[in-house]
Amino acid sequence: MGKTLLVTEFDLQFGKDDHMIDVYAVFREAKRGDLFAIYSDRNDDNKSILHYASVHKKSDSLVFIDIKNKEEIIKEFTWKLLNKKESEGFEIEDISSCVKAEIISSNQLMIKPQVIKTLFEMCIPKEVKQVNKKEKSGMSSSSKILLTGFSLAFLVLLAFLFVNKDLLLGTNIKYVCTNSYLDTEVGSTKELKQSMTFNIKNELTSRIITTSYKFNNKEEYENYVNIGTYFKEEPIFRNSSMKYEHDDVNLLFYK
Repeated sequence: MGKTLLVTEFDLQFGKDDHMIDVYAVFREAKRGDLFAIYSDRNDDNKSILHYASVHKKSDSLVFIDIKNKEEIIKEFTWKLLNKKESEGFEIEDISSCVKAEIISSNQLMIKPQVIKTLFEMCIPKEVKQVNKKEKSGMSSSSKILLTGFSLAFLVLLAFLFVNKDLLLGTNIKYVCTNSYLDTEVGSTKELKQSMTFNIKNELTSRIITTSYKFNNKEEYENYVNIGTYFKEEPIFRNSSMKYEHDDVNLLFYK
C-alpha cells in the first residue's frame, strides 16, 4: 500500500539535500475522482505532522501539490485506513513502481504521534534482512570461503609436518668432545673423541669413544703398527669386541 520515496525536488528548489518521505497511501475519492496522498517527512522534528496533498503521477515519480478545503476528506480516509475500512468510498492506488517524489507544496494536519507510528507500521513494508536466507542455507558464502581456506591451510600444515617430522617430534641432540695431546713415547699425536647422543627427553641413547694416533713419521708409524708397540697400551687387544684400523697413507692408527 505505502512506500518510502526519495525526495528529488522540494518547493521548486533543486540542489537542496535529498531526504526521504513515508507515503502511507495514495487514494482516489470515489465520488469526484480526485487523487490524494498522506505522508510524513522524515526530516520533520515534530512527529505529530501528517502531510497531505493532491497527487500527479509522472513516470516513476509522484508530484505533490497543496489543496484547499479537503481536510475533512483526509481525516475521513485516515480514520477508515486506521480501522481497515478504507475501501468504503475510496480507491487505493498502486505506487509500487514509484521511487521518487517531487514536492511542490503540501498541507499539514496535526495529529497524535501514535497515529503516525501506527500508519507507518500498517502501511510501510518492512525491510527484509538478507540474513534470513543465510540462516536457511546454514552458512553464508563468505563463511564457506573462510572455512575452505582454513581447511586447505590445515592440510598444508599437516603435509609439512609429515615431511618434517623432526619439528613435531623433536630431534636428537649430539655432543662431540675431543681431547688431543702429544704422546712422545710412541711419537704421535693422540686424540680421544667421545660422541654422545641424547633424545628429546634428555636420555642418553648412544655413546661412542674412538682413539686415533697421528704419527710424526713413517718409521714410528710402522713400528707402532707392525712391531706391535700398542700391545703395551692395549693388553686385551685380542678381545673380539675391539676393532683396530690403520691408514698407511696418512699414518693414522685408530680404534
